[in-house]
Amino acid sequence: MKGKIICIVIALMVLSIGAIIGAERLITYWHFSSTLNGVPVEVSVGRVGAVYIEPMRARDLRHNWAEHEGRLVRFTGVVENNSSPIFIGPDSDSILTLEGSPTIEVYPLKASRLPAIYHEGDTYQFTGFLIRHEVHAEHQKSGNAKMHVYAFQIRHLREAQ
Repeated sequence: MKGKIICIVIALMVLSIGAIIGAERLITYWHFSSTLNGVPVEVSVGRVGAVYIEPMRARDLRHNWAEHEGRLVRFTGVVENNSSPIFIGPDSDSILTLEGSPTIEVYPLKASRLPAIYHEGDTYQFTGFLIRHEVHAEHQKSGNAKMHVYAFQIRHLREAQ
């Protein structure tokens, strides 16, 4: 009788481990609804294997934008806007401009748990999709172009000094 119980326990453990390994691919990290250019969008970001987005600085992103274009990026940057504080509500289409050149413009998507107020000079960590956008012919010649990041996760790291 003890042998049967041990076999059943081992079989259940093997099934449980198999279910955990199989379900790991279905885990969703972020899910949110937003609007992009007036079009409603449902986004789910999940795991398809071991994925880790290495955080970088905005200056590194500017230098290596080609490696990250059209992909998820995570980076830290300092907000530089004309007015401070910047209020971003659920019905707002505000843009955050980051310090440095070429320009990185961050479009906070209407995701839950994003900060509503951004202060000029404060450092934030942004996670989102990077799109490079050519602006003018002179930007194309110099290699400088605006980069748009559609951020679905923004964390306040530190205040301006």
